[in-house]
Amino acid sequence: PASAADPPTVPDWEATVFGYGWLSSVKADLSIGPATANLDESIGDLIPQLTWVLAGGFEARYARVLCSLDARRQQLQITERAPSLTVQLAPLGGAFGGLTWTRDPSSASIRATEVMAEATLGWRALSMPVSALFSAVAADDPRRIRLDLLGGARYWYWRNELRLSIPPVVIRATNPP
Repeated sequence: PASAADPPTVPDWEATVFGYGWLSSVKADLSIGPATANLDESIGDLIPQLTWVLAGGFEARYARVLCSLDARRQQLQITERAPSLTVQLAPLGGAFGGLTWTRDPSSASIRATEVMAEATLGWRALSMPVSALFSAVAADDPRRIRLDLLGGARYWYWRNELRLSIPPVVIRATNPP
């Protein structure tokens, strides 16, 4: 049996599995030549536009050696549609015929995909009771201050797609003379 003066035992293995989420908004002013578009989407506007989101990872420790993997994927799609348009031109009251200009509905959509994966290896350089900061004798304090030295790699993938559907304009001559 351990005496009261012995420090609490730390298990050799620890593992944690986690999932998480986050909220974001988008504000952008885009321009190409004379054309300008303003985008201001709040959190409430973006939630219905999410097509899928996955986020999570795990962390494992054996004695002082650490390893972890964290990954997230998300895709957001926003689509806007413009109604069809018909314009009739009847010069001189239509006595000499007229023109009908028709355009079917058009649409524009943007799809943003993000993937992030991170793998780390590390070494626990420090693990001491919180009470050791305030007194010379460390009590059996389960609260710990830990310092981990980590190294690893991170992979980012971003892809943005813009799709425009602009049907041709059809011009028809009506009631030609």
